[in-house]
Amino acid sequence: MKVHIINLDPEDDYSSARDKLSWARAPQVVLVWPRRGSPLNRRLDLVLVQRHAVRLGLELGLVTFDPEVIEIAEQLKIPVYSSLEKLPTGPWSEPQQTTTLRRERPSLAELGEARDSDNYLQLGQRSRWIAVGISVAAVAAIALSVLPSAEIVMDPVDIPLKRSLPIWIDPSSSTGPNRVPGQTVSTEISGSRRIDTSGRVRLPQATASGEVEFTNLTGEEVIVPAGTGLRAGEIRFITSEGVRLGVGEESSARLPVQAAESGRSGNVSAGAIQSVEGPLGFLVTVGNPEPTSGGRDQVVAAVGLGDPQDLRRMLETELVEAARSTLLSQLAGGFELAPGSLRLREIVDERYDVGLGEAADSLGLTLTLMVEGLAYSLPLATDTAEQEIRSTLPENRLLVPGSLTLEAVEGSSDWPAIEVTFAVRGSLVKTADQDLLRRSVLGGPKSQAADRLVNLIELDQEPQIETSPGWLPWIPWLRMRIDIKWVWESA
Repeated sequence: MKVHIINLDPEDDYSSARDKLSWARAPQVVLVWPRRGSPLNRRLDLVLVQRHAVRLGLELGLVTFDPEVIEIAEQLKIPVYSSLEKLPTGPWSEPQQTTTLRRERPSLAELGEARDSDNYLQLGQRSRWIAVGISVAAVAAIALSVLPSAEIVMDPVDIPLKRSLPIWIDPSSSTGPNRVPGQTVSTEISGSRRIDTSGRVRLPQATASGEVEFTNLTGEEVIVPAGTGLRAGEIRFITSEGVRLGVGEESSARLPVQAAESGRSGNVSAGAIQSVEGPLGFLVTVGNPEPTSGGRDQVVAAVGLGDPQDLRRMLETELVEAARSTLLSQLAGGFELAPGSLRLREIVDERYDVGLGEAADSLGLTLTLMVEGLAYSLPLATDTAEQEIRSTLPENRLLVPGSLTLEAVEGSSDWPAIEVTFAVRGSLVKTADQDLLRRSVLGGPKSQAADRLVNLIELDQEPQIETSPGWLPWIPWLRMRIDIKWVWESA
């Protein structure tokens, strides 16, 4: 099994050792003490290092000759080895026995001799000095019991909080469970857009022409002027020249004609032209011996049936989205737009530059809209989310004040109230009863207080303990003089 070896420096403390553990790339880690210096020689240091190793899933071992470290490691059941060569190849199930230096306790006889050798105050002084001494001692004892105070700042291990939480943004309500008041905001916005047309239309390109023959029906001369109108059903033709029709053999004549309108509709079959416009039609007959020809159409782009609707839909979407930036710039500090709340309230003006079915390569639209949305106070939404989360936490969990953040993920489009789903992020800590924490250190040595607290609550850093006066080596006896704070309360 691979072992990651970490050589400690004389100046290493819990924080630097923890950082080195975090870089471990093997399941077993051994900390090697330097030949000089005494890093991590407090019980609290090893407790915190051991806990951090457990959180990382590491098996921890020590290589040291420091008797104090060896003694603490045996209490914590951390394996200790005399050298790297002594490391076993398998799991480290039990600590190895090494030479441990222990302080020998003096015997009762030695304690008696020490007592007899002390210089005790003799009772031969005058009684008034004894009374004064007793009074001073009593006052000092009372002062040392009542006046000293201690402040303990603890930093519990963070527990990440991730949750999705729906909150209603409602213009018609005040703050309530999972509900915050909304504010309707609106703006007028204009814009233009152009798209290629999708339709097709035929346009006349060339005019049909041909020849007709007139015949005089009377016994007198008849003049057919140039520009005389002729008909082939609905198709109109015009003579290009005029002619004088006589009688007898000169009663008929041919003239060139041209369709009145361009396009292939002017191409008619032989005999289709049969009538003369006006009074002249009672005097002569007309006909086209040959079909007319030359009329031609061209197919060009035109505004299709769905083009106006498609163009308006695209431009509406662009303008509504552009209105978001305008509305956000109008909001007061701390306010946000609810996602999904933007909508078109009114079309103020709508103008197309080409009509439906008209020939055009592109279609343009100028549009003016009234767009509205729903705004809400992000601090109010955060407070609402915090209340909801606090109400669901177990008793031994605490939401770190100020750690909660909200990000609007999505929202419904059901006006007037919008349901917004928020991604909630924050930090939780596992707490302990503060009265229990005070009792654990009450009247005890200041040097041992941190160890006692670590046994009751999992901390990320060593507790900060300050006594007043600062030289006081113990924690006050009165619980009311011990102030326990979380690290965010002392910031």
